[in-house]
Amino acid sequence: MVLTGYSDVAAVDRAGLETLRTSVRRVHEELTGAVGKLAHEPLSHRGRWSEAELARLMAGVNDLHHATALLAEHLPDREDDVVPELTEFAAPVGDHLTALSHAADGGEPVRPGALRDVFDRLAASSGLARLGDPGSADGVSHVRARALSSCLGLVTAIETLTGELDAAAARRSVGPATARPHGRGRARHAWGTAA
Repeated sequence: MVLTGYSDVAAVDRAGLETLRTSVRRVHEELTGAVGKLAHEPLSHRGRWSEAELARLMAGVNDLHHATALLAEHLPDREDDVVPELTEFAAPVGDHLTALSHAADGGEPVRPGALRDVFDRLAASSGLARLGDPGSADGVSHVRARALSSCLGLVTAIETLTGELDAAAARRSVGPATARPHGRGRARHAWGTAA
């Protein structure tokens, strides 16, 4: 929703963004609460995530939240702020986040670096990476530069989270399991929702 909001001033659904922010806050609070209670849960309720893994995943979720908030902060409110090239990246980001959600819920892992590859290709082919602006005093499109930098921050946050999920899955596949592979605990439910 944030990336497609860059296509046009009228494309920004502020009410929809506020609804999503409220939902993200609620899920974040649930996940934080579930992780905080993990040490007090019986081992059979803990699911497949260790406390250390959940802490790293929570840090990744926080980084993703901050990167998204930065993009949302600069959504266009004037025609001069529109960067339609970012909309081409909305579907790959949505698909990647959906795949991460499935991976967090025990599905197929997502290859780290895949989203960055797509971003690099789209940034070059769409013109997003072309920062020159002969009309500006210094010859640089600051709006496009900010959009490129903010989107790269989003990609980096998503890729970091992807790497953490991939590493956690790899540790489980080679190490002895200390909990059931598909736990029933609150942390597992809240994490799947957050992803």
